[in-house]
Amino acid sequence: MQANYHKKQKLHFVYIIIGILFLGLAMIGSIIYGSTDIHLSTIFDSIFHFNHDNSQHLVIREIRLPRGIGSAFVGAFLAVAGAIMQGMTRNPLASPPSIMGVTDGGAGLGLVTVLAFFPALSTLGQTYAAFIGAGITVIVVFIIGNASKTGLTPG
Repeated sequence: MQANYHKKQKLHFVYIIIGILFLGLAMIGSIIYGSTDIHLSTIFDSIFHFNHDNSQHLVIREIRLPRGIGSAFVGAFLAVAGAIMQGMTRNPLASPPSIMGVTDGGAGLGLVTVLAFFPALSTLGQTYAAFIGAGITVIVVFIIGNASKTGLTPG
């Protein structure tokens, strides 16, 4: 029994290492390929020997590298949100936030309401309205879910 547990632990470790390698390759690919292709050596030069006069170094440092890092973080946060949602609802098919109608219902309702009453509102104001609508929807869903003795289970 103990040996079987250690074998699973080693297998999980191997999966994590493979995932990290794939993430690294995807990030390098997102930096290399774009409207202009950039060589791998230029990427390393821009990270370790940055030159303000080289436009490729600026593109890598100011646009492509932050975009790749941000994408990795967004993916990780969505994975954690999915795991939390699956644990809270005890539903292995749950995917945040669409299971609760937050994206389609709440954010859309907030945006439509603001556009109906304040049509000249800026894009930032519209974004805030969508966030507020989604937040209100989350609160309503949790109130309804907590009213039941079984919680937020689908059955």
